[in-house]
Amino acid sequence: MPQFAEKKLSPHGICSLTFLKRWQPMAEIFKSGARPDDLGKAYEMLRGRAGLYQCESQAIWDFIRAKDIRSIVEVGRNAGAGVFLLACAARNLCRFLSIDVFSCAEMDEVIPAWANMNGFEMEVVTCDSMEYEPDRNQRWDFVFVDGGHTGSVVTNDLEKFRGLTRYIGFHDFADLGRRNTHKICYRGVVEAVSSARDRYGWKQVGSRGRSEVIFDTGE
Repeated sequence: MPQFAEKKLSPHGICSLTFLKRWQPMAEIFKSGARPDDLGKAYEMLRGRAGLYQCESQAIWDFIRAKDIRSIVEVGRNAGAGVFLLACAARNLCRFLSIDVFSCAEMDEVIPAWANMNGFEMEVVTCDSMEYEPDRNQRWDFVFVDGGHTGSVVTNDLEKFRGLTRYIGFHDFADLGRRNTHKICYRGVVEAVSSARDRYGWKQVGSRGRSEVIFDTGE
Protein backbone atom coordinates (compact mmCIF):
# COMPACT_ATOMS: atom_id res chain seq x y z
CA MET A 1 0.00 0.00 0.00
CA PRO A 2 1.19 3.58 -0.61
CA GLN A 3 2.55 5.53 2.32
CA PHE A 4 0.42 8.59 2.96
CA ALA A 5 1.42 11.93 4.45
CA GLU A 6 -1.13 14.42 5.70
CA LYS A 7 -0.41 18.10 5.10
CA LYS A 8 -0.32 19.85 8.48
CA LEU A 9 0.75 23.34 7.44
CA SER A 10 -1.53 25.73 5.61
CA PRO A 11 -4.16 24.33 3.19
CA HIS A 12 -1.56 24.95 0.50
CA GLY A 13 1.29 23.23 2.33
CA ILE A 14 3.70 26.17 2.24
CA CYS A 15 4.24 29.42 4.16
CA SER A 16 5.17 32.70 2.56
CA LEU A 17 8.57 32.78 4.30
CA THR A 18 9.50 29.36 2.91
CA PHE A 19 8.32 30.46 -0.53
CA LEU A 20 10.52 33.55 -0.49
CA LYS A 21 13.60 31.58 0.58
CA ARG A 22 13.06 29.19 -2.32
CA TRP A 23 12.31 31.95 -4.78
CA GLN A 24 15.47 34.00 -4.24
CA PRO A 25 17.90 31.48 -5.80
CA MET A 26 15.37 30.60 -8.53
CA ALA A 27 15.20 34.27 -9.48
CA GLU A 28 18.88 34.21 -10.42
CA ILE A 29 18.32 31.22 -12.70
CA PHE A 30 15.49 32.98 -14.53
CA LYS A 31 17.43 36.24 -14.77
CA SER A 32 20.27 34.38 -16.49
CA GLY A 33 17.94 33.64 -19.40
CA ALA A 34 19.22 30.05 -19.51
CA ARG A 35 16.94 27.36 -20.92
CA PRO A 36 19.00 24.14 -21.14
CA ASP A 37 17.99 21.54 -23.71
CA ASP A 38 19.21 18.67 -21.55
CA LEU A 39 17.50 17.44 -18.36
CA GLY A 40 20.79 16.76 -16.60
CA LYS A 41 22.00 20.30 -17.22
CA ALA A 42 18.66 21.69 -16.00
CA TYR A 43 19.04 19.80 -12.71
CA GLU A 44 22.61 21.01 -12.33
CA MET A 45 21.25 24.56 -12.41
CA LEU A 46 18.45 23.79 -9.95
CA ARG A 47 20.84 22.24 -7.40
CA GLY A 48 18.18 20.28 -5.54
CA ARG A 49 15.47 22.94 -5.62
CA ALA A 50 13.00 20.91 -7.71
CA GLY A 51 10.09 19.17 -6.01
CA LEU A 52 10.37 16.40 -8.60
CA TYR A 53 13.24 13.96 -8.47
CA GLN A 54 15.21 13.79 -11.71
CA CYS A 55 13.90 10.28 -12.45
CA GLU A 56 10.33 11.61 -12.14
CA SER A 57 11.09 14.55 -14.37
CA GLN A 58 12.61 12.21 -16.95
CA ALA A 59 9.23 10.57 -17.61
CA ILE A 60 7.55 13.98 -18.03
CA TRP A 61 10.45 15.30 -20.10
CA ASP A 62 10.27 12.30 -22.47
CA PHE A 63 6.49 12.66 -22.79
CA ILE A 64 6.68 16.38 -23.62
CA ARG A 65 9.37 15.75 -26.24
CA ALA A 66 7.55 12.76 -27.79
CA LYS A 67 4.22 14.62 -28.07
CA ASP A 68 5.80 17.95 -29.10
CA ILE A 69 3.84 19.76 -26.39
CA ARG A 70 3.46 23.45 -27.25
CA SER A 71 1.09 24.80 -24.57
CA ILE A 72 1.21 23.99 -20.86
CA VAL A 73 -0.78 24.73 -17.71
CA GLU A 74 0.89 24.17 -14.35
CA VAL A 75 -1.27 24.20 -11.21
CA GLY A 76 1.10 24.63 -8.27
CA ARG A 77 4.11 26.81 -9.13
CA ASN A 78 5.80 27.17 -5.74
CA ALA A 79 9.11 28.96 -6.43
CA GLY A 80 9.19 28.16 -10.14
CA ALA A 81 11.30 25.01 -10.55
CA GLY A 82 8.39 23.30 -12.31
CA VAL A 83 8.02 26.20 -14.73
CA PHE A 84 11.70 25.93 -15.52
CA LEU A 85 11.71 22.16 -16.09
CA LEU A 86 8.49 21.97 -18.11
CA ALA A 87 9.44 24.92 -20.32
CA CYS A 88 12.93 23.50 -20.93
CA ALA A 89 11.40 20.18 -21.97
CA ALA A 90 9.04 21.78 -24.49
CA ARG A 91 11.31 22.73 -27.39
CA ASN A 92 8.52 24.37 -29.41
CA LEU A 93 6.66 25.95 -26.51
CA CYS A 94 4.24 28.75 -27.41
CA ARG A 95 2.12 29.35 -24.28
CA PHE A 96 2.52 28.65 -20.57
CA LEU A 97 0.05 29.37 -17.75
CA SER A 98 1.19 28.90 -14.13
CA ILE A 99 -1.19 29.15 -11.16
CA ASP A 100 -0.30 29.33 -7.47
CA VAL A 101 -1.60 30.97 -4.32
CA PHE A 102 1.82 32.48 -3.54
CA SER A 103 3.89 34.90 -5.59
CA CYS A 104 5.86 38.12 -5.27
CA ALA A 105 6.28 41.21 -7.41
CA GLU A 106 9.71 40.07 -8.60
CA MET A 107 8.38 36.69 -9.74
CA ASP A 108 5.57 38.39 -11.67
CA GLU A 109 8.24 40.25 -13.64
CA VAL A 110 11.17 37.84 -13.83
CA ILE A 111 9.42 34.68 -15.08
CA PRO A 112 7.54 36.42 -17.94
CA ALA A 113 10.79 38.22 -18.87
CA TRP A 114 12.58 34.85 -19.01
CA ALA A 115 9.80 33.47 -21.21
CA ASN A 116 10.05 36.48 -23.50
CA MET A 117 13.81 35.91 -23.86
CA ASN A 118 13.05 32.34 -24.88
CA GLY A 119 10.26 33.10 -27.34
CA PHE A 120 7.03 31.99 -25.66
CA GLU A 121 4.08 33.64 -23.88
CA MET A 122 3.96 33.31 -20.09
CA GLU A 123 1.12 34.13 -17.69
CA VAL A 124 1.81 33.99 -13.96
CA VAL A 125 -1.49 33.87 -12.06
CA THR A 126 -1.59 34.33 -8.29
CA CYS A 127 -4.77 32.97 -6.75
CA ASP A 128 -6.24 29.91 -5.07
CA SER A 129 -6.98 27.36 -7.79
CA MET A 130 -10.37 26.80 -6.14
CA GLU A 131 -11.23 30.35 -7.21
CA TYR A 132 -9.61 30.29 -10.66
CA GLU A 133 -11.85 30.00 -13.72
CA PRO A 134 -10.08 29.04 -16.96
CA ASP A 135 -11.05 30.40 -20.35
CA ARG A 136 -13.35 27.70 -21.75
CA ASN A 137 -12.44 28.74 -25.30
CA GLN A 138 -8.72 28.10 -24.83
CA ARG A 139 -7.30 24.59 -25.16
CA TRP A 140 -3.98 23.34 -23.83
CA ASP A 141 -1.73 20.48 -24.92
CA PHE A 142 -0.80 19.48 -21.37
CA VAL A 143 -2.01 20.29 -17.84
CA PHE A 144 0.20 19.34 -14.88
CA VAL A 145 -1.50 19.34 -11.46
CA ASP A 146 0.75 19.67 -8.42
CA GLY A 147 -1.00 22.22 -6.21
CA GLY A 148 -3.08 21.59 -3.10
CA HIS A 149 -2.96 17.91 -2.19
CA THR A 150 -6.38 17.42 -0.60
CA GLY A 151 -9.03 15.45 -2.46
CA SER A 152 -11.30 18.47 -2.90
CA VAL A 153 -8.53 20.66 -4.37
CA VAL A 154 -7.24 17.98 -6.75
CA THR A 155 -10.79 17.24 -7.92
CA ASN A 156 -11.39 20.97 -8.45
CA ASP A 157 -8.21 21.33 -10.49
CA LEU A 158 -8.77 18.34 -12.75
CA GLU A 159 -12.45 19.14 -13.31
CA LYS A 160 -11.74 22.76 -14.25
CA PHE A 161 -9.29 21.75 -16.96
CA ARG A 162 -11.00 18.55 -18.06
CA GLY A 163 -12.29 19.17 -21.57
CA LEU A 164 -9.61 21.79 -22.21
CA THR A 165 -6.69 19.40 -22.67
CA ARG A 166 -5.84 16.07 -24.26
CA TYR A 167 -3.19 15.19 -21.66
CA ILE A 168 -3.25 15.71 -17.89
CA GLY A 169 -0.56 14.78 -15.38
CA PHE A 170 -0.34 14.58 -11.60
CA HIS A 171 2.45 14.57 -9.05
CA ASP A 172 2.46 12.66 -5.73
CA PHE A 173 0.27 9.88 -7.12
CA ALA A 174 0.45 6.09 -6.72
CA ASP A 175 -2.29 3.60 -7.51
CA LEU A 176 -4.32 2.46 -4.53
CA GLY A 177 -3.42 -1.13 -3.82
CA ARG A 178 0.00 -0.92 -5.50
CA ARG A 179 3.10 -1.23 -3.40
CA ASN A 180 4.89 2.10 -3.31
CA THR A 181 8.08 1.98 -1.28
CA HIS A 182 9.97 4.77 -3.00
CA LYS A 183 8.15 7.93 -2.00
CA ILE A 184 5.41 9.28 0.23
CA CYS A 185 2.25 10.17 -1.66
CA TYR A 186 -0.90 11.94 -0.60
CA ARG A 187 -4.24 10.22 0.00
CA GLY A 188 -6.22 13.11 -1.50
CA VAL A 189 -4.28 12.94 -4.75
CA VAL A 190 -4.53 9.17 -5.04
CA GLU A 191 -8.26 9.01 -4.34
CA ALA A 192 -9.24 11.98 -6.53
CA VAL A 193 -7.11 10.92 -9.49
CA SER A 194 -8.06 7.25 -9.27
CA SER A 195 -11.73 8.20 -9.17
CA ALA A 196 -11.44 10.48 -12.21
CA ARG A 197 -9.40 7.90 -14.14
CA ASP A 198 -12.03 5.21 -13.59
CA ARG A 199 -15.01 7.52 -14.13
CA TYR A 200 -13.79 9.04 -17.39
CA GLY A 201 -11.84 6.09 -18.77
CA TRP A 202 -8.50 7.89 -18.91
CA LYS A 203 -5.59 5.90 -20.32
CA GLN A 204 -2.07 6.12 -18.91
CA VAL A 205 0.51 7.55 -21.31
CA GLY A 206 4.14 6.49 -21.43
CA SER A 207 6.24 5.32 -18.52
CA ARG A 208 5.54 6.10 -14.90
CA GLY A 209 7.90 8.12 -12.78
CA ARG A 210 8.30 7.31 -9.10
CA SER A 211 5.14 9.13 -8.08
CA GLU A 212 3.87 10.97 -11.15
CA VAL A 213 1.46 9.84 -13.86
CA ILE A 214 0.14 11.23 -17.16
CA PHE A 215 -3.19 10.34 -18.74
CA ASP A 216 -4.69 10.69 -22.21
CA THR A 217 -8.18 12.06 -21.56
CA GLY A 218 -9.33 11.31 -25.10
CA GLU A 219 -10.81 14.82 -25.34
